[in-house]
Amino acid sequence: MKIAIQFFAQLRYWEKQSSVFDLIEAFEECGSTVDVYGTFWKDDYSVEMMEQNKFDYFKDVHLIDMPDDYLVDLWRSKYCLLKSRNYRLKYQIKNNIKYDFVILTRPDVIFFNISKENIENLHRRHRQINYIYHLWFSNFIHYSLEARIPYREEDKFIFATEDAANIFSLGFNYIQLSQDSHFIPRYHMDNVSVSKLYNLTTSIMNQTFCICNWEVFKVKYMKDSNVDTENQGFADYRPKLKLIQRFEDLEALIKKYKEKL
Repeated sequence: MKIAIQFFAQLRYWEKQSSVFDLIEAFEECGSTVDVYGTFWKDDYSVEMMEQNKFDYFKDVHLIDMPDDYLVDLWRSKYCLLKSRNYRLKYQIKNNIKYDFVILTRPDVIFFNISKENIENLHRRHRQINYIYHLWFSNFIHYSLEARIPYREEDKFIFATEDAANIFSLGFNYIQLSQDSHFIPRYHMDNVSVSKLYNLTTSIMNQTFCICNWEVFKVKYMKDSNVDTENQGFADYRPKLKLIQRFEDLEALIKKYKEKL
C-alpha cells in the first residue's frame, strides 16, 4: 500500500516531532511506502524550521500566509486543510502518484503504541473490501454542547482513503464559499457535517483497526509533568499556552506554574 501523511495547520513543537519516523517505519516494515507532505501557516517559527532544513524528508512542503479575513477555530483549520490537499494533489499529478490512504493530522500530534499487527490487518481488509470513500475518525462522535458547532469529535487525526480525503478537504469551499450551500458557514465546519455533505462513509478507528494511539504534544507533556490542568490556578496560563510554538517556551511556562503551586 501507498500511504500519505498530510500535516497541516500551525507548526508547533516541531523540534520534538520524532514519532512520525516510528509511524513511517512501522508502515514500511509491513510492506507499505510512505510519503509526507506539509502545509503550515507562515510565521517566525515555521520559517525558522524551514531554514534549518527540518522538512528534508517531505515530498512537498509549503508555508502559506493566513488570509486577511478573521479566521478562527475550525474555519482556520479547514482552510489550511483545503490548501494542503491542493498542494498534495498538484504534486501527485505532476509525479503520477496515487495513494491507498491519507492521514490528515496536525503537526503537533505525536504517535505511540503503534501496532504493526493492526497495520497488517488494514492491509488484509483493504484487499477484501477495497474501501473508496471512507473516513476513520479516532474517537466516538457525539453531539456538541457548544453553540458554535453541532458535533464534537477529535479532528486532529483522521485516516482516510485518498478519494475520501480529497473530497472531505473540499468541505471548506462548499460550506464557506458556495452561494447555494444550505450549510451555515463557521457553524457547519466540523468533520461530521462535512462528511455528511458528501455522503462519505465513516467509522471509528478503535472499532476496526487502531494502528496507533496519538496525543497532542503539549497535552502529553503536561500529563507526563503531572500538571493538573483542571486546577483553577491553571486557567491564568491557558491564554499563553495557546500561543506557544517552541518546546523551550512550553517547558518554561510549566516550570513557572509548578513553582507557584
